Amino acid sequence: MRWFHPFLDEGEAAGGGAATPTIKVQHAGAEIEVPRPAGYFTQSEVSEKFVAKATHDATMASMRTQLEKTKTLKNPDDLLGDDSFKTRAMEAWGLNPNATQKQFNEQLERTRKEILDREVQPREMKLTQAQEKIGKLRNKDLYGQIIQGAAAAGINKDLLKPTTKGGTPMIVSMLRDAFDFSEEHDSHFAKGANGFAYSQTGETPYMTPGEFITAWAAGDGKGFVTSERQSGAEASTAKGAEGTPGQVGKELRLTADQLRDISFFKKMQEKAAKEGLTIVPV
Repeated sequence: MRWFHPFLDEGEAAGGGAATPTIKVQHAGAEIEVPRPAGYFTQSEVSEKFVAKATHDATMASMRTQLEKTKTLKNPDDLLGDDSFKTRAMEAWGLNPNATQKQFNEQLERTRKEILDREVQPREMKLTQAQEKIGKLRNKDLYGQIIQGAAAAGINKDLLKPTTKGGTPMIVSMLRDAFDFSEEHDSHFAKGANGFAYSQTGETPYMTPGEFITAWAAGDGKGFVTSERQSGAEASTAKGAEGTPGQVGKELRLTADQLRDISFFKKMQEKAAKEGLTIVPV
């Protein structure tokens, strides 16, 4: 059996409804449709949720170039202490050096304000806007890495999707504070005791989001991993779980706030392991 590329055909979503997504594969010389494996996305899903690496790198390079240009700018207040600048300014702006000190100071303040309004403030505004855009791009990149890592680790699919339109997936809300951005390496890494946590793979100096989530899913996050032994009916029940928090049958239903409370969640993990319960987000 030969699988097609993991970026699936757009036609798989046609028809609407709640039908199970499928993909086309080659088997014994024939093309057949089979249920889509967990962790595979359509091309439209990838375009919507993630930024192409080339686009991300080009945008970041452009932003850094703009920021570099601002480093040579001087603070107007510092220029006021530069005698050479004062002399050239009086000549260029027609200031009268023979006027009284009060008049001179008033003229100087008016000129300083004109420069501030015309030159400095617009540049500061552009710099702020550039920094905000960079921050949004970095966050989007981190969120994509968290979702990819969680999908690969077998985390409950309900945690990978926003609970409201335009919202943030629960797995992102739970784990995003575990990472920080390295200006030196231009990447996000897991936080450690004294900076970043060191990688155990040797591929990068520090632990990437994917490596961190793999370790988390095998430890503290084990309760969020979908069991491969669940029957179809059990998996469907867990996926569509609704209602109030608490124990319902063999389900231990927890709210988003309870899931983020590490101390409380660990107690619930112990209870679930002891009594054979399944933790379900509601």
